[in-house]
Amino acid sequence: MGQDEAFRLRDLILGGGCAIGRSGRPCGVNRRCRLASEAEHFDVIVVGGGVIGCSVAFYAAGIGARVLVLEKAAFGGGASSANPGSVALSSKQPGRSLDLAIASRILYETLQAELDADLEFAVEGNLTIAETPEELAFVEDLSNGQRLAGVPVRSLSADECRALNPLLEGPIVGGAHCPIDAHTNPFLVTAAFARGAVKRGAQLRPRVEVLGIDQGEAGKLTVRTVNGPITCDHVVNAAGLAAPRIGAMLGLDHDVIPRAGHVAVLEAAGPCARVKTASASQLLAKHGPENPASRAGISLSYNYKPASGTILLGGSNQKGIASREVSLDIMAGIIAGACRLMPRLEDLTILRAWAGVRPYAPGGPILGRAGADERYLAAFGHGGDGMALAPVTGRYVAEQLRSSRELSLEEFLATMPGGGGLAALAVEMNEHAAGDA
Repeated sequence: MGQDEAFRLRDLILGGGCAIGRSGRPCGVNRRCRLASEAEHFDVIVVGGGVIGCSVAFYAAGIGARVLVLEKAAFGGGASSANPGSVALSSKQPGRSLDLAIASRILYETLQAELDADLEFAVEGNLTIAETPEELAFVEDLSNGQRLAGVPVRSLSADECRALNPLLEGPIVGGAHCPIDAHTNPFLVTAAFARGAVKRGAQLRPRVEVLGIDQGEAGKLTVRTVNGPITCDHVVNAAGLAAPRIGAMLGLDHDVIPRAGHVAVLEAAGPCARVKTASASQLLAKHGPENPASRAGISLSYNYKPASGTILLGGSNQKGIASREVSLDIMAGIIAGACRLMPRLEDLTILRAWAGVRPYAPGGPILGRAGADERYLAAFGHGGDGMALAPVTGRYVAEQLRSSRELSLEEFLATMPGGGGLAALAVEMNEHAAGDA
């Protein structure tokens, strides 16, 4: 590894290391800063250094594009650093959301090898539990639609739910189980995409804020930054909550709503149930109609992390809240609800807690060409599904960059691994699940 690459990776971890971002001007000492002060041109500039932006950079560099990623703070410091790393199908509504999740789930099967990194990817399944007949009806309706798409989800009685997760001792009426849902380490995934992009020739620059985007000469775009202008052929907006501000620089009005979520980390307590367990109320908070009586969207989300033995306990879905400050009232509600359903958790110590903010687009993630200018592409609005959909998002945007015409999502999904689109992917998943049975 050369000195320049080592410096970039150190920046990835520490979020800086030179005067960029402090004085607002390049320091002129190291090579990266000298380059920033000279006239530069890239095929693609990605705005935003979370898991989505790093995935886009990895796949775009893989098709031969010269890529620059600009991050106004530290790489992976936003929503990518404040989530449990769920890679789930059973939480997705049938249609576009589930189609993307299926394709991304297949990509995760080989992602560790592709990135040459341990992502702590584990297939432990997902158990959705219902506490009321109304919740059970919602779960069964959702599961029916998922089964039609080929997802191997099975309806369970209350006793069958408890057999999968013996910690469940509270009142439940039934649920559903998807054996191929998985989880990963979000920090490792973001870092691996970033390092992979660097290995493919991409440049990563933390603490470089974008101030404006202008139409440049000869059809090029000029991205104005705190360190001066940089030209490019394409801009990819992967700025998460800041995506509307970036889009407005080109006259676009993007609708992105913040949704805050809380998670507590419980101490390692020996072997525990490995299946992720979530209450149906979590899905209702995510997909259901607005409920003024429960704006915090507090619900159970149990995630056992076998690599550390700790338990991630959530969660909340606070629509319209952009604060990352931990609310003791919300944490108390999460803990009380979890202990009601899993009373044996009461004796465990809380090691730490965090709150993160997820960028949610009401119609689902905004991907690909957005607006009249074909040089501008979008990759944001994933809500709580950014980690699950990062691989397919990066790959789709890269293919759109390579295509000389508009590439619809349906066309793209039909070219994904499996040979015959979503039907073939579903067959692969069912075979995988049968092999694990």
